[in-house]
Order: sequence, then C-alpha cells, then structure tokens
Amino acid sequence: MSEDSIDISSWIDSMKVALLEKDSKKAFELTQNLPNLKDDTALENLNIVLNLIKEAINLLEDEKALTKANLDKMKQAKKFFK
Repeated sequence: MSEDSIDISSWIDSMKVALLEKDSKKAFELTQNLPNLKDDTALENLNIVLNLIKEAINLLEDEKALTKANLDKMKQAKKFFK
C-alpha cells in the first residue's frame, strides 16, 4: 500500500467513527482536512469519501436544525417570562 492510500484509509476510518458517534465537530474537522487524492486514487475510495462527506453534511444539517429549534424554544420562554 502506498502512503496516500494509508492516509485515505485512516481518514475514512476516522470519519466513520465520527459519524457513528455523531461527533459533528470531528466530522466537520475531517471535511476540512481531506486526504491527498491523487489521479490514481481508487474509484472505490473516492466514492467512499464522497458518501462519507454527504453523511457528514447531513449530520451537520441535523445538528443545525436542532440548535435552531432549541434557540426558538428559548426565545419563546424568554417572551413568556417578560
């Protein structure tokens, strides 16, 4: 195995763990630090990376929606107590 494929495999494993743990901070960090993809990178690995990034986006969007809902609840509670 080449050094690049090890980097990709390590990144894939790290992203899978972050997604399983629903660790949005780690998933975001990993999307910002993609492995070096070369022209000879296996198509299978490229597809895996793409799918994991899609899942990370979904996780971040879900967390964003939850945060917005909690913020809306806090605003409603603040209005109630005024």
